[in-house]
Amino acid sequence: MLGGRGILVTRPRAQAGELAVAIVAHGGDPVLFPTIAIDPIADPAPAQSLFARLGEFDHAIFVSANAVQFGLSLASAPWPDRVSAIAVGPATAQALARASIPRVLTPVVRFDSEGVLALDTLQQLQGRRVLIVRGVGGRDLLEHTLEERGAVVDIAEVYSRHHPREAAGPLIRRWRAGNIHAVICTASEAARNLHASLATDLDLLKQAPVFVPHARIAAMVRALYQTDVIETATGDSAIVRAMERFFAKVQD
Repeated sequence: MLGGRGILVTRPRAQAGELAVAIVAHGGDPVLFPTIAIDPIADPAPAQSLFARLGEFDHAIFVSANAVQFGLSLASAPWPDRVSAIAVGPATAQALARASIPRVLTPVVRFDSEGVLALDTLQQLQGRRVLIVRGVGGRDLLEHTLEERGAVVDIAEVYSRHHPREAAGPLIRRWRAGNIHAVICTASEAARNLHASLATDLDLLKQAPVFVPHARIAAMVRALYQTDVIETATGDSAIVRAMERFFAKVQD
């Protein structure tokens, strides 16, 4: 159990609920301080045009649950049978399943662009058409690698991210009082924005371990925060279990 420890959650507020519930269920005290806000794309017309022609594609890759939510909201017709839906990870796959999208493919081990690129169905792509559904300014690795394999790739940008810049004073006071014991960052941008929010109190970041679900995020946080970083498996339950193991060792 987490023993009443304060756990800072940096996810967008609308997406922090399930993780907060899991923290409470394991005896922790979630502290919500969203450092990313998600908005619909300002001009949806280009993405709407691509979704109107969805039946022309062989594969549609969704890079996040946000991509599913905002992307499918732009679709005006049922999902075409010929198009295979590919999710970058379990949360994205669950979002597609809730939308009744059939036969969703998901990486087996790595839940990231590299994991998607390892799927058998994406190895021989000469003449195939692929739609990537993502936020503004996403990684280009998928696009470039799929094109190198012969695919014709289109990008549907369906949401944008920004730093909400919530007042950090209450968080800083709580942290100074010794009531923040761990930080969860599930995106590199969330970690960078937390660093920006604490611009005059960066010493706080050295006082609590940071739990992250990916090696790329871990490397960035180690360099930026100079604190203990614990890489976990993907998913809320895996993050909470990793925190329990960490604090059990600390107690020992």
